[in-house]
Formats: sequence, C-alpha cells, structure tokens
Amino acid sequence: MSQIPQDFSVKYRWCEGTIPPPHYYEFSIVIGPGNTGVITIYPDYPQHDPPVRVEQFTVSNEALSELYTLMIKRRLFRQAWTEIQDAPVGGSLEWLHTIAAGVEHAIPILIEEVEEVQQIYKLIRSLVPEGIWSALMARREAFERDYPDE
Repeated sequence: MSQIPQDFSVKYRWCEGTIPPPHYYEFSIVIGPGNTGVITIYPDYPQHDPPVRVEQFTVSNEALSELYTLMIKRRLFRQAWTEIQDAPVGGSLEWLHTIAAGVEHAIPILIEEVEEVQQIYKLIRSLVPEGIWSALMARREAFERDYPDE
C-alpha cells in the first residue's frame, strides 16, 4: 500500500456523445483532498443553464488507498500519453485531472492507452454511493421526460 499524499485529489469528467437535448447529460466527480467527494450532474448542455445537481459523499480511507494504488499500478502519474489526433464521431468522452505531491497530472480525452485508464474510471464512478447515483439519474430522467417540446 502506497502512502497517499495529503494533497491527493482527482477530478473525473464524463460527457454523453453529441446528441440533441434532452438526451444529453454530463457529470463530474471530485474526490479529495481527503475523504470528501462531490458529484455534479448537468441534465443538459451546460450552456442551456439546466438545473445542476450536486451531492456530497464520503470516501473511506480504504477506498481512497485502493484508488491511489491503482493509479500508481496503471502508471497514471506519468507525464506523457499518446493522444489520438483523429477524434471518433459520436460516443461519450471521459478524462481525469489529478494532483498528488504537488504535481498535477492530466489524462487527455482521447488517448491510445484507454485500457490502462478504464479500470481507474470505473473505480472512481463506483465510489459514489448507489443511492446518490439512483437519485441523480431519477432527476435526470424526470428532466428528460418533462423537457418542453419545441
């Protein structure tokens, strides 16, 4: 088990592929420094000024350690990623920004090493309690259902 730096934090972002409202949504998960987590969900494109939902949660020391250890194992704290120049059309996007021991690291949106980061992304999403996910998705679905027809 690796010693977690006091300033360790992550900001994970996920965006739906380019689709028309009200089906589009995006969210971010911020964890740290420390055991505090925050998830923010936009049920529509942010420039449309949708009702943003924000929920806080706590991450256990064990889960935080698991995340940090996985990031080391997957070589997340390196400086170079192989970015894909020709962006694929459609599909969701995700990326990550971290701080550890005073050094900032970013995983760009489109990289060749996607297998190396998918397990990290999955673990980050799993740190949000299921009850919070369910409530946020229910609100998003209500927003989609009640979206005014143009």
